[in-house]
Amino acid sequence: EAYSPFGGVCHIAAHRVGAGTMARHDGDFGAAASELRAADDAALCGSCAVHGLLIELTARADGADLVDLLRVACATTIVDSGAPVGDCAHGAGHAIVQARAWEIDEALADCDRLGTLPGETTDSVRECAIGAYMEVMQNGREVATADSVRAEDPTWPCPVAPSATADLCWGLVDVAAGIEGVPLEEVVALCTTADRATDRAACRISLAEGATQRLPDLAAVEAFCLAHDDADLERDTCRLWAAAQIGGDRQHPEPAAELCRAIGDPTLRDDCFAAIGGKLFGQVGLAPCAELVNTVERRACQRSLLPDRPGLP
Repeated sequence: EAYSPFGGVCHIAAHRVGAGTMARHDGDFGAAASELRAADDAALCGSCAVHGLLIELTARADGADLVDLLRVACATTIVDSGAPVGDCAHGAGHAIVQARAWEIDEALADCDRLGTLPGETTDSVRECAIGAYMEVMQNGREVATADSVRAEDPTWPCPVAPSATADLCWGLVDVAAGIEGVPLEEVVALCTTADRATDRAACRISLAEGATQRLPDLAAVEAFCLAHDDADLERDTCRLWAAAQIGGDRQHPEPAAELCRAIGDPTLRDDCFAAIGGKLFGQVGLAPCAELVNTVERRACQRSLLPDRPGLP
């Protein structure tokens, strides 16, 4: 009930809901998944409860091959559950990295073996990698390394991440920074430490999205975007990604649309509405775009594809 795109975070709590459901059914994955599918709030927080199911499944694997176990679970129980596209692969990443004791290299190798999941229309390997990086950065940095300096560094393990997925890691820096209590303004400087422009941009986009979680209202989000404009993330692009995050979180295009309307460039403005539509489509389909009265805005929203931005999934 406390969840809001301005300050409320329930992602980890929803993981525990899924794991607890699995435990209550004494490890019966099918029964636990059916209960979640039937729940009124099954899509809460991007179906993060599904991730918790998968985490508990791998914890009970008892020697079974993790990748085979997760592939079967996704194919038979999750993909038809109404969860957002890519959600099962993402949850698999969370589960794998915990099962591999937060060793990110081993987890990424398992994600490669997972391959494209049945019914998925996104890159399952990259979705799995995002889940793996997120789990390390939320819960595993102190476990994965004895070096306390690294454990306290919100960019870890991005500087040593494989180049094929490093942008995904940098795109989660503000998740770790928020946990560590690092102010948004300091994360701006952390993003500049990435060697590649695509990684720096991914980091700055994580910051734009993080602003929607860490700042009190829309005006504060816009002020942040205006104050931290640079070559890696121009202020209008910051508004775009913040708008997409707000739209997806609230499952409605308003007030995210207000950020889009403030963008001067008409192409980027259309991209902004499309970004909101992309977030919404992954969770609740096209219907919310119809709430936009302006025909141009509504059609842009209904493109339902995130605009092409280098280095991002």
